[in-house]
Amino acid sequence: MNLKRLKSICAKAIVAVIVTSGIFTLGTQTVSAQSIIVTVPFDFSAGNQVFPVGTYQFTSLSEWSLSIRNVKGGGEKFFTVHPKQNGSRASRDGIVFHNSKGQKNLEAVYMRESDMGAELLPYAGASPKLRSFVQSATLR
Repeated sequence: MNLKRLKSICAKAIVAVIVTSGIFTLGTQTVSAQSIIVTVPFDFSAGNQVFPVGTYQFTSLSEWSLSIRNVKGGGEKFFTVHPKQNGSRASRDGIVFHNSKGQKNLEAVYMRESDMGAELLPYAGASPKLRSFVQSATLR
């Protein structure tokens, strides 16, 4: 093997290592999940799921996915959401409920680290295919 070919192979290997480490670095930053823990003093629903009074961890897994986990061991449920502009950077974490005939429905989750929130897709207006997906994505 001549010196010119050896240099070419080494240069390609170095470029591959740099590109790969750059991709991993970018992936690490986008994968970091944000979460808040909230004690909810009333029963509420999200999608077709009913949650009793308790302490819950709301985790934004991506801009399109939200996890709700009962901190006291009641399981974890996953929901499809869409990003919602908060207008200005939130000064504190928070969740928003919609009161419909006495039933509290989770509407959105906001986290202080981001100027975006996660708004739940309305389950009642969802297509049967989406409802099936939401039900199959629920873990017990």
